[in-house]
Amino acid sequence: MMRIEGYLRDLRAELARRGLNDERCLTEASDHLADAMQTALSDGRSVDAAERDVLERFGVPEVVAAGFSGSTWSTVDRFLASVCGLAVLAVVWLSGSLFILRPPHADYRQWVLWAVAVLVHSALALATIAGAVPRHTARKVLIGGAVILLAASAWRGHSALSRPHFEGSWLVFTAMVGFQCALTLVAMMKRAELTL
Repeated sequence: MMRIEGYLRDLRAELARRGLNDERCLTEASDHLADAMQTALSDGRSVDAAERDVLERFGVPEVVAAGFSGSTWSTVDRFLASVCGLAVLAVVWLSGSLFILRPPHADYRQWVLWAVAVLVHSALALATIAGAVPRHTARKVLIGGAVILLAASAWRGHSALSRPHFEGSWLVFTAMVGFQCALTLVAMMKRAELTL
């Protein structure tokens, strides 16, 4: 049973690398391996031969973990993906209204910087959640971007409140971006705990 224990350690590490901390994945794999071992032993195979055959049929940890990562998202990941999607929609909506209505006090350069920063950060977060970008690679970039955007959101939100002309759309937008960044920090810090 030493091979199976080693296999499960490797699978746990691979799942953690992909940001999957759900013990159900490991329990499910362990249960399948135990059932397959029981069947192989009842067929009269030696423990060594049974382990070798079972692990060969089960597949390498990278492939098994990829199967789990394609179907398992944590609640935080789902919520972050939803908020990122809303942020992208907000950028598109506000950009359209800004360029169609052309308000006299609009700062187009500032809006373009905000729109690009939020779109890039959202796209990277969504790609990371979906598994297109390895979490350990994107985690530091997402944390850094979230800290910068969170500080900028607080500054811009305060600015929107302190101007003589109230800018409600900026206030709502920066509050949403701030929430997205805080949620990104929670999700990525949670991933850091899993991979240590």
